Amino acid sequence: MMRTFVAVIALVLFGFTSAQAQALTVDTLRPLVLAGDVEGVEAALVQHQAAFLSGAVHASDSRAPYELFKTTHPDVLAFSGDWLREMPNSAYAQTARAVSLFHIGWIVRGSRYARDTHPRAFEEHYSMHRDANALAFEAYYANPDLLAASDMVIKLANTGGSKDHAIEVLLEVMEQRPNYGTIRSGFDLVRRGYGGTPEVGEYLCSELAALVVGETYDVGRYCMMDLMAYLEVYDDWPERMAVLLEQGNVPDFDYFQYLVWINTLPSTKETAAKIHTYMQNDEFTEVSDAQKFDIYIAYPFGYNLMEYVVLDHAKAEARRTLVNDPMNLEALDLLERGSMIATKNETGHSMRPVPSDISAEVKIEYAKRRVFIAPYDGDQWVALAELSERHASKDGPKGYNLTAFDDYYVNAVYYGRNGYQYLAAMRASKARQLMGFDAVMADPADAQGWMVSLQNVDRDVDLLCPLIRVDRLMIEVAGLTRATRPDEDGTAEAMEVYYVDAEKRGVCDVALNSDVANLHFEQPVEVPVMTDFGSLTVRLN
Repeated sequence: MMRTFVAVIALVLFGFTSAQAQALTVDTLRPLVLAGDVEGVEAALVQHQAAFLSGAVHASDSRAPYELFKTTHPDVLAFSGDWLREMPNSAYAQTARAVSLFHIGWIVRGSRYARDTHPRAFEEHYSMHRDANALAFEAYYANPDLLAASDMVIKLANTGGSKDHAIEVLLEVMEQRPNYGTIRSGFDLVRRGYGGTPEVGEYLCSELAALVVGETYDVGRYCMMDLMAYLEVYDDWPERMAVLLEQGNVPDFDYFQYLVWINTLPSTKETAAKIHTYMQNDEFTEVSDAQKFDIYIAYPFGYNLMEYVVLDHAKAEARRTLVNDPMNLEALDLLERGSMIATKNETGHSMRPVPSDISAEVKIEYAKRRVFIAPYDGDQWVALAELSERHASKDGPKGYNLTAFDDYYVNAVYYGRNGYQYLAAMRASKARQLMGFDAVMADPADAQGWMVSLQNVDRDVDLLCPLIRVDRLMIEVAGLTRATRPDEDGTAEAMEVYYVDAEKRGVCDVALNSDVANLHFEQPVEVPVMTDFGSLTVRLN
């Protein structure tokens, strides 16, 4: 009864009455989702869809509320699962869950080349996308006018569904309810890496765009510029876009014009000034473009550097993003980047670092978030391990655990597919541990209490043997990749001493004498950080 009452109140607040219908948005839907109000969310989306069908809500606005589920927020992810379990036949719940699975599936997959991606990442990625595709199909066939559902069927063509089915749905929607958003969902069908071609894009932006009526702009011309901005589908896309811009105004005209300018180098004095003006806007957050500006425009034309100005804008946006998307990797990475104050002088520019406003504790928290949402990335585990190690000894020997973060390195090596850089990070850690242990034991009286924290550490079992094991793996990988064992910290020289010591005392037999193939790290370690936000498996299954 209470949920029904809340739903009724929500509908009144949103203005869904017979006399007036207004579009539901992410911001108006979010409170109901965070309150766990399944009935309220369902009712709101039912009314929202009815408003779209009546013509009171534009096609682009009809799909907008589902962007709420494109997030890493644990409560929103959990809600999409709870809602589907409570209303398994709801096309709205199916669509929302599909959006969540699609989004998280890409995060889990990561952006590395296939050869550098762990098989578990692919397995999770495709599993989530197959589930998303099944839900989206069911939602679409139950409610063919639900554009967010058909969008998902089309977008999942490359990774979880079928291109033939996706194209079939695309054509059906464009026949029954032609709209630009559906065309844009088909842009991924143009991707060359998945068998797409520019000709597919040209068909979308000519034949299908011609079906969209009632807009105040040239949909086909806008579509081609939007496609080029999205995929850079042609090698000479800036020149092609410039020609299209000459034909008149379209939505996002200034943005498209900026893209032409920043990607047509060297710049003229006139375009350099226009690019500089465009970047001055606080909402401009493309740091990589600002770096390009500094190299090709700031120095030749005498402008102040823009990279760190834009970075500060991007950081402000990242902080706002994390409020509702707390494990957004791009936002977390931006906030970790160091800022500088660049001052123009007679010889160029002087640079002064800005002290970081992020504490060690917060950096570790951010690293844990990265590991939670992208657990199959070895780099994330190394970052967490190194940050945790550096911070662990800040309070002195009390409560200090020398090997507390070894499992992080094990996961880094495992998910890094026993790669050289991950083995090197692990070996450096074990070497520091062993050297520190030996230093304390060599002069316990001068160890200032550290002896107590090491009393449960077995030098051979916990330190020496694992160090030899990882060093042997590094030697194997170096032979395969022509890498060399790094000697930056003197570890390579010390290793010879450690090998002789172990052999002389008859310890570390497995590490010393086993076939190196048997020393590989074949399993990850479940560690507490992976459940800080609740199990990802529970959230998404």
